Amino acid sequence: MAMFENFFKSRRTSTPYGPVREELIDALDPHETMRLHLRFEGRVQGVGFRFTQWQLSSEYDISGWVRNLPDGSVEAEWQGTGANIQGMVAALHAYYQKLGASFRVVAADPIPVSPNASGFTPSY
Repeated sequence: MAMFENFFKSRRTSTPYGPVREELIDALDPHETMRLHLRFEGRVQGVGFRFTQWQLSSEYDISGWVRNLPDGSVEAEWQGTGANIQGMVAALHAYYQKLGASFRVVAADPIPVSPNASGFTPSY
């Protein structure tokens, strides 16, 4: 049992990510409705990252989708106000910090808003 505890302890403390300022997300206009193509890196696969986004999406009024990528990162498209997107990223950080896992947003590229967007879909 101690072997597993040491493994997870070392994984929590060795990550290069922490409670970071997400500069790409912080720069968003909180009042503007937008759609972003996002990419997340860090400990984002095997920890329920897609499911957690799906759960939070209704609370933050975000529509879109999320999926794992073969390189270990996760990509998503989110549509909502800048404030809602900022809130959802902050909520994800807070949740995963409690688990000893962390991530960062490495891309947040604007794409055209979808006028009929609704719902949020995790891809498997």
